[in-house]
Amino acid sequence: TSLVLAAALLASPLTAQAPAPSSTNQSANQVIQDAAKMANAGNVAAAIKKLEDLRKAGGITPQPALALLGALYLQTNRPQDALAVLKPLADAETADPAVLYNAGRAARALKQNDLWLSYLSRAAQKAPGSPATRDLGFVFMSQGQVVESYALLRPWALQNPKDGEARIAAASLALQLERPKEAEELLLNLPQGDPAIRLLRGRIQVQKGDGPGALALLEPVLAKHPPAMDLEVRRATAEAYLLANRPADVVKILTGKTGPSPALVLLLGRA
Repeated sequence: TSLVLAAALLASPLTAQAPAPSSTNQSANQVIQDAAKMANAGNVAAAIKKLEDLRKAGGITPQPALALLGALYLQTNRPQDALAVLKPLADAETADPAVLYNAGRAARALKQNDLWLSYLSRAAQKAPGSPATRDLGFVFMSQGQVVESYALLRPWALQNPKDGEARIAAASLALQLERPKEAEELLLNLPQGDPAIRLLRGRIQVQKGDGPGALALLEPVLAKHPPAMDLEVRRATAEAYLLANRPADVVKILTGKTGPSPALVLLLGRA
């Protein structure tokens, strides 16, 4: 992704409103194009050398060359070199979103989280719908900022239907916001037998008030699911049992199984 984002910069002119490109600019542009072709063909080391030689030759190195070099440093696990190249570009108010995104990735790899989040936020603001918005959405989700996260992840998930992780995350956020129809839309065409997706579909039916429909989805998951999902599965199934007027089954699945969850203790008490 970083290489594609940086390579997109190559389409922009190397000098703004120049009446006629100089031979120096033409030569630099050719170097950048050649390096991009090498990188896309898998010869990243040669591409890096070509761009490094351009820098060593003296004079002003065009920003697209630095952007591509920084992206290639990232691709070869050299975040310190990447940030050294990209930070001066990213710190400018007019920084390109791709430069900001890649500079942020380099900062994150170096555990400079404040710098990473600053660059990521600016990249997402400048390029809505870009991978930066996806990453920022997951950051907000990890911080419990449900509304902010959903505002970024739902549009991304709808525009990128093959991104199952984002769609599942957005569906979970939709349920937290009590929007079951939107959650249902986000889960379309995903593997319906997956326990995590069945759990979300069961929770959708609970929010719709369909206890039996929810149980048809949740009881098989309750019988067999990953340990990490246990509390969530029991909570959703207990809610479905209550909707279906089966409180004894709630007592059966929650007694001694509430763990540290106040929500499960409350459901057990209601049963």
